[in-house]
Amino acid sequence: MNMDRAARVIYPEPKQVKWQEGTLRIDKPQVLTLPKNSQCGDFFAETWRNFTSGTSALTVNTTTQPENTFTLAAEGVPVLPDLAEKSTYALKIDAQGIAARAADETALRQAWLSMLQMLNARPGGSEISGFQIPCAEIQDYPLMKFRSAHLCIFPETSLKALEKSIQMLGMHKYTHVVLEFWGMLKLDALPELAWPQAYSKDQVKPLLQLVRDLGMKPVPMFNHWGHATASRVRCGRHVVLDQNPLLEPLFEPDGWTWCLCNPETLKLLAAVRRELIEFFGEVEYFHLGCDEAYSHATCDACRQHDPAKLLAEYLNTVNADLKKQGIRPFIWGDALLDASCWDGYIALSQADQRTHEALDLLSRDFIIADWQYGIQDKTKNATVKHFMEHGFDVVTAPWHDLLNIDALGEIAIEQNAFGMMLTTWHTLPVHIDILFQAGNIMWCGKNTGSDNPQYRRMKVTCQAAFLRKIRKGPVDFTDAGWRSFETVEIRES
Repeated sequence: MNMDRAARVIYPEPKQVKWQEGTLRIDKPQVLTLPKNSQCGDFFAETWRNFTSGTSALTVNTTTQPENTFTLAAEGVPVLPDLAEKSTYALKIDAQGIAARAADETALRQAWLSMLQMLNARPGGSEISGFQIPCAEIQDYPLMKFRSAHLCIFPETSLKALEKSIQMLGMHKYTHVVLEFWGMLKLDALPELAWPQAYSKDQVKPLLQLVRDLGMKPVPMFNHWGHATASRVRCGRHVVLDQNPLLEPLFEPDGWTWCLCNPETLKLLAAVRRELIEFFGEVEYFHLGCDEAYSHATCDACRQHDPAKLLAEYLNTVNADLKKQGIRPFIWGDALLDASCWDGYIALSQADQRTHEALDLLSRDFIIADWQYGIQDKTKNATVKHFMEHGFDVVTAPWHDLLNIDALGEIAIEQNAFGMMLTTWHTLPVHIDILFQAGNIMWCGKNTGSDNPQYRRMKVTCQAAFLRKIRKGPVDFTDAGWRSFETVEIRES
């Protein structure tokens, strides 16, 4: 993309854009035409209203036109574009109007979002007097089929902030959103699994619908091994034991890890899975966590077992439960890598635990999320290849470093991995730009202008503009943008 096309930013960048001469003026009421069975009408109408600040009237009609298409025009019917062999959507904008054809409804929503990013208010005046959009023909498709982000809901995470993050993910054509509630969702299975200020299901349910409205799918996550405290290790809290110390037997002695030998622990975790699956609705995946289990097999009961076999038998039992429901589990990969053999990589299986020996014992139903935050070179692909050679589907999992995102994205594409899962943890309020950086890598395998500071900043300003438009305004200072502050930075890792 050339710098002189700054006003025509589309993110993620399409595979093929043919810019044409002229612009389509939109200064009359528009008619959106969809096939009769389309489920997109309400979403298209709402986003059109938001992107035009409610100044452009839109009527939604349905006809017998082909499935997974739309046309938008003041009058007449624009000609639908052909869909190229690899493309998941085709978009055409000319003097007649706007028309799109897609492989399915998800891709049709993606075509619509691409079109909205090209829509600008006509220049001149002090208020909106109409819109224009550059004429173009687009053929587009993603390089990765599974494109996901992992969002954490901490006590400091507002529902508004979470809503903004989901909207950004939708704009950038992610397929799945993993939601991890750090003691912030009230559960019937055990009240102490949530802090008193936790959100109710009624409060969170609209966010799950928002994920689906934007053409994505939600993935529930609950830590089934390490991180049983629902707190970062450096913060020292324990959502259960700080509220009810009598429940200590559910955990290893330090409370950090669930006790895998206690039948009551297994019963509780099974109840949590059932409850989350019922709440989330139809899901394809469940993220079990399973990272950083520092105190695995340290209680008197667990010490009587081989630690690797104990882990493998436990996880295989959980997988069998999920498989009956047609759900595949994700797990983090750190405990499945021998710390003594993987210099330069994150590998947390210790000599006294030998959890890496569980790798050969695990069902290949598991999808391994290989988080390697120090990798900035796409040639450092050994852990991905290791897991794939053992027969597992793998997603690479970068964090907030842009070089790390680029490298793990390229590795996933070159190795034909299952996909990528961007992690955000507690730094999302500062590094929300990683959402579109990673989305672009997952979609098209590159980030144009990464070596140009001015261009990088322009991309950030464009994303801020998109966020303003996709949201319902007006908003106050705290809800505007993607940070609730201007002067404070989160610097700890």
